[in-house]
Amino acid sequence: GMDPEDETWDVNEVADGYVFYFDAGMDQISFPIFGTQLKYPNFYEKKREEEYGRYSLAATLMVYVTDEGVIGMEADNPIEITRISGETELLPLNEVEGIMKKQITEHFGAFRFSYRADDRRVELNKMDLIYFRVRDRENPGHYSYVPAWRLSNISEYESSNPYHITICNQVLINAIDGSVIDFYDEV
Repeated sequence: GMDPEDETWDVNEVADGYVFYFDAGMDQISFPIFGTQLKYPNFYEKKREEEYGRYSLAATLMVYVTDEGVIGMEADNPIEITRISGETELLPLNEVEGIMKKQITEHFGAFRFSYRADDRRVELNKMDLIYFRVRDRENPGHYSYVPAWRLSNISEYESSNPYHITICNQVLINAIDGSVIDFYDEV
């Protein structure tokens, strides 16, 4: 038997049932999956001592359903969308690539890359246009999801579940104004 009040129960115990995932997004694009995934190991490995994780990156609601009805629910950072901006122009890709190259060569240490000491080679294997969550500096607890180019090293397991994708060594550039998004300042 499963008791939703008992926090030791596990997703894998939902036999003969369904798990429904709800999250924030637009035009059938999930913000948490396409951008703010949970699996950014650098965040946990590379935080400095005086820093701490203020918030999780997730903004999801999971509902567990069997033939007995809803048997449980989990909510991570439920959000309310207060405003959607109109269409905007994105910078040309070659301009973004130039910004990335300049930033990586001139501010290498700011990205806190993980690499082997013996060859100092940083592997970056994928570039995606994503939505990334940035803090509103004037209003704590408020965020914007902005289009951003992410250059990173992505490991995909044998799974179609986007939550199983691991993202390392991320370089994030705001696709509208070309500014660098400081990953460690946003989470």
